[in-house]
Amino acid sequence: ETERHAALYNLGRFDEADEVYRSIELRCVDPLDLADPAGVQVSSLTNRGRSREAVALGVALLRRLGLAVPDAADAEAGMDQRFDLFCLGLNRDSSAEDRLQPEATDPHGLATARLIMRIIPAAFFCGHATLAWVVIESQRLWNQHGPCAALVGPLSHTSFVTIALRQDYRAGYEPLRRLLSVSETR
Repeated sequence: ETERHAALYNLGRFDEADEVYRSIELRCVDPLDLADPAGVQVSSLTNRGRSREAVALGVALLRRLGLAVPDAADAEAGMDQRFDLFCLGLNRDSSAEDRLQPEATDPHGLATARLIMRIIPAAFFCGHATLAWVVIESQRLWNQHGPCAALVGPLSHTSFVTIALRQDYRAGYEPLRRLLSVSETR
């Protein structure tokens, strides 16, 4: 069913893909089994201009995967503090450390990273707070679980966050250079 769902999405047969996804969702007990088809569904909703639904679907599964996702009001309220911690992490040159650290292997962390990558385009259209939270969470996952190819895309949006929240056009430059360097090495 997951392969059929992906095929229907790739063929642009979205109504049929939605039906298959509902069936998958009903049958999957383990959120790890649902992560990849949910990612496809998030992309499907995003491509149809239904970004809020896409983010809601993705966030609900992130919670099931064990991520502490704040609700919208809490996300807004705590954004300054999270952003300050994020900036501290950006200023830390961890590229040598990241090159030596083993690739992330935790199944929950990897599923979360892949799902976040699918949420990023929808989050871009849902407002600065949503995009900022997803990018900040990506950095936390990178630091906690280790480097992961699926987090390179979300972390590449660092400048969007620094510009949107603080009008800081420079803050994202060096961290992105380090991310690129680590990616090239790996």
